Amino acid sequence: MHVAVGASHSCAAFGDGTARCWGANADGQCGAVGGGNTTVPFALGLTGVKQLALGLRSSCALSSVAGAGAATVSCWGANEKGQLGNGLTSPSVVPVQPKVPAGVTSIAAGTRHFCVTSESGAVTCWGANDRGQLWNGDTPGPGAVATKPAPVIDLMGNGSAVELALGDAFTCGRFQIPGQDDRIVCWGDDTDGALVPSGAGGASGAGGNGGAGGSAGAGGSAGTGGSA
Repeated sequence: MHVAVGASHSCAAFGDGTARCWGANADGQCGAVGGGNTTVPFALGLTGVKQLALGLRSSCALSSVAGAGAATVSCWGANEKGQLGNGLTSPSVVPVQPKVPAGVTSIAAGTRHFCVTSESGAVTCWGANDRGQLWNGDTPGPGAVATKPAPVIDLMGNGSAVELALGDAFTCGRFQIPGQDDRIVCWGDDTDGALVPSGAGGASGAGGNGGAGGSAGAGGSAGTGGSA
């Protein structure tokens, strides 16, 4: 079983690959038609669900494809910042599938953005980018969004991403290079010092809008991503 929480809604995946959501549903984040609060867990029409990631008012699921050894991502709910990744900004109570890279291994949610890791070690993100939390080469600022998944740039020197954790307007990942300690790399909003200071631990990395970003050598794991 896997459980994740958003701001005011929750979802759980079960051993049989099904998933259910409950709580606030004004934007369809529980997948139920009608918009009212969902006080009884609502069964989503998804199969093979392995992981859930919930944002402020939107939800995504990582599912396996039976017999194919592949994975798909499905998202539903609010979409004013492109957080469903389907190229639109209108909400959807029906799960839609953003075009993510092949071999997706994990998914994590921020307030209004989502990111995935893949077997190649790359990171792909979509949604709000007002503070550079997507780090995709576009200029951050009010209203900046990516309505389709785009790769995070300038991360190759940090190794392969194995874990992600997303905040309100920033993103952190745990990266591995064979024979070295794991390192944490963060990018996006550093207003409150949420990013690892540049050069800490002798490593450098991605930066952020409005503050220095970077990476730090780390012997352990970052906080588990998946919901915010």
